[in-house]
Amino acid sequence: MIEDPRVTHGLTRHPLYPCYSGMIARCYNPKAPNYRWYGGRGIKVCNRWLYGDDDTDKIGLEYYIEDIGKLGPKPSPKHSLDRIDNDGHYEPDNVRWATQKDQLKNRRQQGCTPRRHNREPDANKKIIA
Repeated sequence: MIEDPRVTHGLTRHPLYPCYSGMIARCYNPKAPNYRWYGGRGIKVCNRWLYGDDDTDKIGLEYYIEDIGKLGPKPSPKHSLDRIDNDGHYEPDNVRWATQKDQLKNRRQQGCTPRRHNREPDANKKIIA
């Protein structure tokens, strides 16, 4: 019997597949909309999730599903996977379920140094009233 070459793993309908494929795209596809914030900053996916294991014939997606399953079920539709260390890679010990509100607290500072609005005037400068 000849196998269909288009069938690779049969997991594209798994509920975690869109998260997995989005993670791979953000980290490795320069044409992905958010690549500059992930792959462009050097964020990678751990080898376990990316390549799997030749010894067990498990593919990376299977390990991803297994490891994310250890986090427990998705708490609500408002939750998505978040990297705990925003500068860290996608790997089992660096992901959690979080709401968008939680994820906004976990953002890195962007742009230049924040301005100091409440500083005292320089004592050496002459203030003209």
